[in-house]
This record gives sequence, structure tokens and C-alpha cells, in this order.
Amino acid sequence: MKRLLLSLALIAATLGLNAQVELMAPPKLLEAADITLVSCTGNAQTRQVVINLTLNPRNFMLNANISGGWEGRAYDAVGTQHKLRRVIPSGTLHQSNIPQGIPCTFQFGIEGVDPKTPMLKSVVLPFHVSADGFLAHSGNSAPIEFRNVPIAWEKPEGKTFIRIPFEMMGVIDFQIVSCTGDKANGLVTLELTTTCNLGGETRMALGASREDKAFDNAGNVYEVTTQRMQIDRAPQNTPLKYTMNITMPSDTKEIKVLRIDYYYTNDQSDWACRRHDDTGMIELHNLQIEWR
Repeated sequence: MKRLLLSLALIAATLGLNAQVELMAPPKLLEAADITLVSCTGNAQTRQVVINLTLNPRNFMLNANISGGWEGRAYDAVGTQHKLRRVIPSGTLHQSNIPQGIPCTFQFGIEGVDPKTPMLKSVVLPFHVSADGFLAHSGNSAPIEFRNVPIAWEKPEGKTFIRIPFEMMGVIDFQIVSCTGDKANGLVTLELTTTCNLGGETRMALGASREDKAFDNAGNVYEVTTQRMQIDRAPQNTPLKYTMNITMPSDTKEIKVLRIDYYYTNDQSDWACRRHDDTGMIELHNLQIEWR
């Protein structure tokens, strides 16, 4: 194993510091490509951390598979292990025919990180890199490893926030339009929109599942009903609108957590990187109810 000290030059607005991150990787791989950790940012509200790195071929065109086929992982200072998941769209499973001198971006996400965690002591990334006459892969040993990676925790923008799966990051924008309540019948109406950032036609369904639940600050659980959309297909940058209803006591000031099921397909998505059956859950936190 060959040790290199990499200067982690991060934009001041993002990290506000410079740090030395240690890279460990097989010499054969380092001779073929430059590997750079670009950033490691965390969201204190969602407890999600996103790691960006680039691979830049030195001498010839490469095919690269990082953290695919084997499990990527990260460890904090007390030894807690976190699984790494690819962030879509730039964290694809496999990058084909990467030209010499052109950096290729990979993104990985970690769930459930304590916002008080200042750094990741180790980030381990199995890999498989190949080209004509060249092959380097980690197998069960000698992966790419970054050590002493500082986490730049972003400041919360507001009390209300949306927690989305890594598979949806950079693909779908979620927007809360309104959350209003009718005091006469205790009916809370929530309006949301989703907008796809990828080309091609998107099919997006949100809600209308038995898994949809709302929770108040006292831990009470409420059923969520979704009004059927008139349109569930849309081209790029065209919003789809959703309306959901929840019956709650009229003295409830906020919805602590709202869990909503989603279904998503797009003909230009990387099929190998989407979740099984393109389904998952999003969470909306601290929704303020405007009673009328």
C-alpha cells in the first residue's frame, strides 16, 4: 500500500477550512489515475453526509467501478461503521470510457451520522478499474481508503425540511406549496410539487400507500389520504402537483413528521443505480399548519 498526503482544498463557503486527508491505495492504481476527495458535507437536520470524489486517468482511457460489487463503508472516531450508498445522478455504478485528463465524479452518501461528528476516520471504497492491457481491482483487499476526512456540516435553512433518499438527490426537486387546516372539520390539506431534472419523460407517483403516516409532537399517528393526480407523467422541469389530506385535532400546531411513499421512473435513469422497483419513502419534518 502506498500512502499519499492529499491537500483537501475546499471552497471556503462550503467548508471554511483546509485539511490534510490521507489517501491509501495500491501503487498500480495511483500510477493510472489521480484520485481526489473533493468534499464531504453533512446536513445536520437529515443526518445525511455526502462525499464527492473524482478519478482522473493519467495515460489512457479507463472504465471505472467504485464501490460496486463490494460494500463501501465509513468509520467515525469511536468505530461506528456506516454503509456507503451511491448518490444519484453523479454517483453512478460504473463510468465507461473515461478519457485521459478528464475527471469523473463519484458521489456516496451516509445515513444517520451524528451532527456532532467532526470527521470520518476512514472511508473505504472497493473498486474495479480497467482498460486495454490494464486492470486494477481491490477484490477483498487493498481498497481505496481516505483517512481523517473532516465533515462540513451545513447550517439549517429553516425549521421545516424534507429528507429524501440519496437515489432522488439531484434527480427530483420536492417543493412544499402549502399546509392549511380547516378548523370546522379538522381537515389538514398539504400541497406538494415534484419536478424532474433529467431529460425524458418522468412517471412520478407520490403517496396513496398504506405506509403514508403523519405524526404529531405527542407521538400520535394519523392516516394520510392522497387525492388522485390528473397527470402522473411530465417532461423535464415540468412540476407535478399532489394534494394530501390528514384529519387532526384543530389545536395541533405542526406535523412533526410526515412519511410518504413514492414511485419513480425515467427513461434516462441509470437502471443499475435506482432502488428496487423505483420505490422509497420521503420524510417531511416540522410542517407548520395554517388553520383557517
